[in-house]
Parts: sequence; C-alpha cells; structure tokens
Amino acid sequence: MVKEKSFQGISHSYLQKLIVRCSFLFIAGIFFASIIFYFSSLQTTASTYLESFKLLIQLRHEILTKSIVIYSSATLFIIAGISCICVFYSHRIVGPIYRLTQFVKSIADGDLSGKVVLRGNDELQSLAGSLNRLVWSYNKNVRGLAVKCRQARQTFSEFSSEEQLDFENYCSRLSNDIKEIETEVEKLKL
Repeated sequence: MVKEKSFQGISHSYLQKLIVRCSFLFIAGIFFASIIFYFSSLQTTASTYLESFKLLIQLRHEILTKSIVIYSSATLFIIAGISCICVFYSHRIVGPIYRLTQFVKSIADGDLSGKVVLRGNDELQSLAGSLNRLVWSYNKNVRGLAVKCRQARQTFSEFSSEEQLDFENYCSRLSNDIKEIETEVEKLKL
C-alpha cells in the first residue's frame, strides 16, 4: 500500500489574510465616511423657531447631497483598495505560476540543470522546493546513467581494439555494465 502525500500549494493563511485586509479596508472606509459626515453636518442653531425650521429644511437637503457624495467617495475608496489588495495577492500567485510553468517547460525540453527561484513571500514556495528536489534527483540519476553508458562504451572499444580476444571477460564486463544501467533506469520508476 503506497501512502500518498498530500500537497498544499498555497498556505492556509492566504485566504484569511485577504479577508482580514478587505474587511479592515471596508471598516476604515465606513469610519472615515462617518467622520467626514459628522464634521460636514455641524451647523449653528438659529435664535427663532422659524429660522431654526428653515435651517432644518436646508440641512435636510445638505445632508442628502453630502451623504450621497460621502458614501459614493467611500465606496470608490473601498473598491480601489480592494482592487489593489486583489492585484497584490494575485501577483503573488500568478507570478510564481508563470515562473513554475517556464521551469516545467525547460524540464520538458530536457534541461535538468535549472532551478526555480521564487521570492520569499510567494505562496508557492513549497511547490518550487519540491520541483527543485525532483529535478536534482532526476539530474543525479541521468548523470549516473551517462557514466554507466560511457563505461559500457569504453568496455566495447577496449574489446574491439584488443588483439587478443578474451571473449568471456568482455561479455562479463559488458553484462555488468548493462546491469548497472538497468539499475539506474529502475530508479526512475518508468
């Protein structure tokens, strides 16, 4: 029974951070809109009842227009802030995904010498580390195969250049080289 490893590419706190920051931005927008609304509605009272009544009617129109302006500007401020936060967080995901995609393409093209490097605060660090370990392991195995193939080629060239043919020794050495190549290939789990 093979135990499968679970992979969590993005940390659990990523979504929580995004929600907290968006909520903070929303609450800050409401707070600033309330402060602006409070200071804009301060009026002095009149000395008579009729003047106070006219002042209340005027104040009602001012409150309506000012509240529309204040809530519209607060909404724009909140939307702009949330958009900036979303762009920032998506950049932390999309940028590393692009670099990982380019790295995987280079691996598919046969380049096992590279290494993917992400910024320290990118959310896909664990995936990048796993890919780097994978490439290192396969690079090591392929280099081992190359060494074994060179040994087999050398054994064959020694046999063809010897005047005195020791066929049994040659076959034994070549058989050992082939077994070593098979062992290296089996490590790749094809």
